[in-house]
Amino acid sequence: MKVFYESDERIFDDVEVIPRMPSKEDVEAHKDGFFYISGTPTDTKEITVMLVNAGVKPGRFVSEPFSGYE
Repeated sequence: MKVFYESDERIFDDVEVIPRMPSKEDVEAHKDGFFYISGTPTDTKEITVMLVNAGVKPGRFVSEPFSGYE
């Protein structure tokens, strides 16, 4: 499992944490994986569009936006 986590605070000790937003190349390299997207509405929409454009199939991702941080 890889976690892309945009924050200064590390919350996972037992998985590989990549401290940045995923890139198109990251998505394409793992497009057969399962994606859970959580964050601001703008970020979750941007990443969802990236997944769809990279050919990630429906049902391979879940998006959960939350507000109050933009």
